Amino acid sequence: MTLSKEHKKFAKQICVGYNPARDCGSDAEKASQWIMENTNKTDILYVQDEYTALAYYTNRKIILAPFNKTVFFNPKTTSMEQDGYYVYFEKQDKNERFPKTEEIANDQRFRLVELVENKEGVYIYEYKSI
Repeated sequence: MTLSKEHKKFAKQICVGYNPARDCGSDAEKASQWIMENTNKTDILYVQDEYTALAYYTNRKIILAPFNKTVFFNPKTTSMEQDGYYVYFEKQDKNERFPKTEEIANDQRFRLVELVENKEGVYIYEYKSI
């Protein structure tokens, strides 16, 4: 099977086969510490990046948030029906397919509850479905 150029580019952006020992002190690990100390074990985490690391460190239910901005910001989206937390990595701001922090701030469903600063910032938003 041969992958197209577009598929190869996408595959490079997805974290596959995460090895937590490989990246000690990662942004995901630091964010996970805050999540474990400040949220309930039953809370859902919505993420688009570093989901394997967050799942490993938090042992929480992870739901992949939509990559398409139109779907992400649609209050009727079926992939974000439950309240929870949205974890946004600063590096996502460099990729057009992800929402921008300014766009998230303008959506009333998201409330910034923590900015974890490590190598790069990790924004943790409380998410309330409508």
